[in-house]
Amino acid sequence: MEAKEFNKLLNNADCNQHSFIKIYQEYYSKIVLHISVKFDASIAQDIAHEFFCKIINGQIKNNENINCPTAWIFRICDNLAINVYKREARYVSLSDFDFTDNIQDIDTILDIKKVLDNLDEFESKIIYFHFFEGYSLKEIAFILNTKYDNLRKKYSTILKKLRKNKSLFPN
Repeated sequence: MEAKEFNKLLNNADCNQHSFIKIYQEYYSKIVLHISVKFDASIAQDIAHEFFCKIINGQIKNNENINCPTAWIFRICDNLAINVYKREARYVSLSDFDFTDNIQDIDTILDIKKVLDNLDEFESKIIYFHFFEGYSLKEIAFILNTKYDNLRKKYSTILKKLRKNKSLFPN
């Protein structure tokens, strides 16, 4: 869907059933697929439902023109998913992630798994969210419900720990 059409539909979606249905048909399955890559599939459906409920209730409007509707929607849904996990204090276990999505070389995958296995769960989450998901340290602090300064110090300590133990890194 083109950005111009999306902006027009979104502004009318809370009062025009046709506009809402068109957005729903275009983006529901994309949202579920996008969220289910990072979170549970059942959570992904709930997030998509919550997103569309917010549209119907007029809680999501665009005050300016959105140039990339899909990226805009995905970012909102990512934030909704993070809020769900934060509210429920349920975080994804790193064992649920498939590192092959991000890296093609099997030796590199094994080396990374070896590095992460030498870290505790909290440290592994920090490294995973920063390097694989691309979250900033501030975003990770929010996700893991910790203070930014504490997380920044922990991140620095992790990097020192990894540099010190060079046997964990491939030649």
